[in-house]
Amino acid sequence: MINQSIIILQGIGFHYPKSNHFSLQSLTMTIPKSRITALLGPNGSGKTTLLLLLLGWLKPQQGSIQIDGCDPAVTPRCKMSRVIGLVPQNETYPLGLTVLQYLLLGRAPYLGLLGSPGGGDRRIAQAAIAAVGLEGFKNRPITSLSGGERQLATIARAIVQEPRILLMDEPTAHLDLANKHRVMETINRLVEQEVTVMLTTHDPNVAAEVADEAVLLRGGRLVAFGPTPQVLTEENLSLTYNLPVLVTEVWGRPVVLLHSEMSACREVVQAGRAEDGN
Repeated sequence: MINQSIIILQGIGFHYPKSNHFSLQSLTMTIPKSRITALLGPNGSGKTTLLLLLLGWLKPQQGSIQIDGCDPAVTPRCKMSRVIGLVPQNETYPLGLTVLQYLLLGRAPYLGLLGSPGGGDRRIAQAAIAAVGLEGFKNRPITSLSGGERQLATIARAIVQEPRILLMDEPTAHLDLANKHRVMETINRLVEQEVTVMLTTHDPNVAAEVADEAVLLRGGRLVAFGPTPQVLTEENLSLTYNLPVLVTEVWGRPVVLLHSEMSACREVVQAGRAEDGN
């Protein structure tokens, strides 16, 4: 089965005002529908800029963008909000709102200017709360939640928006292992429901665990794009991050290590063997 493309980028070039430096240069690629695509690269590689272009918050100086047949730069914001949603890395949480009330903000694209959420909207919000495991928190103030719980609530708010495409900026950053696992599970369930997910991450191992495709960016240029195991190679990653890395395989997925981490692993293994020998 061949996956349809839902995002098409053709020769994208973008630079910020008063800057002659292009944040993205000659970027051409297609993002498949109902898959998980990870964007990786060092700081300043253009990952967040690309998300803002896809949302229509920035407009490219060169090239064209098609998202589910729409140009985000000229399509009305309300219409695009039904197509594409965002889980930002740093969310501002409104004071005085409960978790349920915060989630209902995600229904805004479907309500009139003075409309208020109805029973159907509440049922969608309740289902999203259950999907991220926050059933016991729905009546608590959103600002009273821990960092990991807030991140799950932010993802749930995006689910309530019912977008066909979900952009996630560093969705697992600063999370403990348990909450990182919940986020990964939630992302996989979204794809099962035919949502297309594009996420940014600084951690190649997050991409290796969850992404079907991976995109490597450096200096606003495309280094590699394709199926994750084919992209996350020692050559590609070393070129992207400008340092030597080692890539091994665990359970059919690449695992990325720095040389110092590999040396430490070898020392642990050798110590364990020596102890077993005694």
